[in-house]
Amino acid sequence: MPANPSPDHTPKSGADHPTRVHVHQRTPRLHGFFEVESAELQFERFDGSMSGTVERMHLDRGRAAATLLYHTERAQFLLVRQFRFAAWTKGHGWLTEIVAGKIDKGEEPATAALRETEEETGYRLKAVQPLSVFFTMPGGSSERIHLFFAEIDESMRAKDGGKSADADEDLQPVWVDAADVLDGSACFRFPDAKTQVALNWWRAEALAGRLKQA
Repeated sequence: MPANPSPDHTPKSGADHPTRVHVHQRTPRLHGFFEVESAELQFERFDGSMSGTVERMHLDRGRAAATLLYHTERAQFLLVRQFRFAAWTKGHGWLTEIVAGKIDKGEEPATAALRETEEETGYRLKAVQPLSVFFTMPGGSSERIHLFFAEIDESMRAKDGGKSADADEDLQPVWVDAADVLDGSACFRFPDAKTQVALNWWRAEALAGRLKQA
């Protein structure tokens, strides 16, 4: 599990919202690809009082880097389709997503974005543009995604993509027309949160004239 904060965890002062959390006990529940713990704690209410003791679960799966790739010559976005078991249980087995992968221990998020892009698509980037960092499911998980943007062209293709460091992954490239993102028809086409965030960011920037439009 990640390093434990002090039992009475109080971030920097001066905040205009509650800050006090009293952690009475933390109990590991699962250790593997994911780590799960339960905690008994009290938290400060908005009126300044402390809550009663409650139990909360915490799923820790580390951090991930995700990159929206725009091919300048094709005026298309390069996404990947792959099988997701958890999504399959809800009727969506093969999801189309922007390139993403776990950030290794000690690895910089931008470095992970470069590595994952080459592994999954075959395009070798020199740099990525950081966009945002956000929690994916703050009600139960501490996972954060570092979101990036990068432009690609055929001079940057180093090898065939479709494979990652995980030999069990099977990836298929999916090209999405920039025009479909610009008119909004593709912005919510794919039921994946990071992909919707990335595509809607690009559309907003393009409509505001801050990006090259297709």
